[in-house]
Amino acid sequence: MGNTMRKYPPICNAEDKMYYPLSFQQDRLWYLSLLQPESTVWNLISCKRLKGRVNIEVLQQALEDIIDRHIVLRTRMKMINSSPVQYFHEMDDNTFQYINLSHMNEKQREIEAINILNKEGLTPMNVNGGQLFYATLIKLNNNDYIIILKLHHIISDAASFQIIWSELKQIYNGYLGVTSNSTLPLLEYDYKDYSVWQKENFIECKTREQEEYWLKEFKDEVSILELPTDYSSPANITFNGALEKEKLPADLVKKLRVLCLEKRVIMFSVLLSAYYVLLQKYSHQEDIVIGTVFSGRHYNQKIQKLVGFFVNTVAIRMNVDEKLTFENFLKQVHKKVEDAYYMQDYPFERLIQKLNPDRSNNNSRNPLFRVMFNMVTSYEENSKFDGVISEEWLEPEVNSTQVDILFDIHNSSDGIDIVVEYNTDIFRRKTILRIIKHYKELLHNIVSNPNGNIADIELITEQDKKQLLIEWNNTYVEYPKSKSINELFEEQVDKMPDKIAVVYEDEELTYKELNQRTNKLGRLLIDKGIEAEDIVGIMTDRSIDMVVGIIGILKAGGA
Repeated sequence: MGNTMRKYPPICNAEDKMYYPLSFQQDRLWYLSLLQPESTVWNLISCKRLKGRVNIEVLQQALEDIIDRHIVLRTRMKMINSSPVQYFHEMDDNTFQYINLSHMNEKQREIEAINILNKEGLTPMNVNGGQLFYATLIKLNNNDYIIILKLHHIISDAASFQIIWSELKQIYNGYLGVTSNSTLPLLEYDYKDYSVWQKENFIECKTREQEEYWLKEFKDEVSILELPTDYSSPANITFNGALEKEKLPADLVKKLRVLCLEKRVIMFSVLLSAYYVLLQKYSHQEDIVIGTVFSGRHYNQKIQKLVGFFVNTVAIRMNVDEKLTFENFLKQVHKKVEDAYYMQDYPFERLIQKLNPDRSNNNSRNPLFRVMFNMVTSYEENSKFDGVISEEWLEPEVNSTQVDILFDIHNSSDGIDIVVEYNTDIFRRKTILRIIKHYKELLHNIVSNPNGNIADIELITEQDKKQLLIEWNNTYVEYPKSKSINELFEEQVDKMPDKIAVVYEDEELTYKELNQRTNKLGRLLIDKGIEAEDIVGIMTDRSIDMVVGIIGILKAGGA
């Protein structure tokens, strides 16, 4: 099924009118954006640092040409008769912002430039009537510039940035006479034509095959993925997040690429399969659903030249059977990916409506999946801006995320980066770093023995094992044998009363606070008749109260 190419009717130019429907992808993002309008989760930032000469006026003209070429960059949205629509508006005067920092000293320039970049990333965009595209040029000195492109996800995706950067260079270099022409071939249609075409061709009666497939995939109730978290899930959905990034070792990447060739699968399937195994080992669940996206630009070649929000969200459900070898599981995942790709046209929100999952106990979660996996493959750029010696990608600070954990794989000729977005209302940074470490170790074990059973694939290194079993169990320390535990504790209270003595989850106590609580408990136990060497039981979960109980009993003379 997945190897068959689906045939689609041609995309035609839509009738000229004031308002156009949103695509299915835009519909979903519109409502999510209104849910938390102050969130920056849907900001997309692409930033380059250019070392060399930059003609500011020509660059601005090239950007204006890009805006004229891709009408989607002038998109505005609003509600009419209870339905969201899109229309096209002239750009604001502040669409292109030029900031000159060359008067500052080098250290000040660097700090201010990063502050500007981070501010762009952390400033929300108003999807309801607001402008959805901005560009900023920062001049650090005559040979050092930073270009920031900021778009709302509702009008763009990762491929859109690749198109904008490529065409911006062509137009810019054309104006400077480096290339023969600054005018690119006309586009036959644009994003509004696609959204009209999509709404006409993917209506329910024309997607019965896709609907049957997805309803069959989710005919059984979906088990919520229960990962061990640092904090309880909030009552309502939140997008607060952060990002961690690590590069895979070059030798591991080489072995992964060899594995792909040997097993005749794509890298996406290998890394996704490993992600399933990682989640299975963390959750001890077999039924796991992971959200992912396909580019959505498969309808014809011409659509691949358009800026816009084309990606299709799908939910891939797998049964991670520990008795399977990784190789056999990889084959299953690869087949499921092919099938999902073939069936991706079915609108995700329509699937949610059809399934009507119970959200009463999971208001803070996506109804089908808590985690996502994405892979972006970037190719080396063949050209530079004229006068520019080098180009460097810069990334802004991130404070939001779509789901609890998103593994975003960046695959290029330079290697593979594991970029993990995570919800900070649920996970600590150190937990995410440990998850990334375990994922890398899992990949090492997979390439070493892809025919091994999933149950035998380990997450921890030999060094970790030694630390857990030997080093951390070696708790011997010298202390005065003539003093009791109570006396030693009281000495610590006197030495460092305001230092943290005990931590559990979000709660912590200083030595002074711990001493006060244990004294209070000790007096209470004495009042209750506890005498020296009386045995006192403690019935409590792991908590700060457990520590208070132990010390309090000892202070009362109990055991």
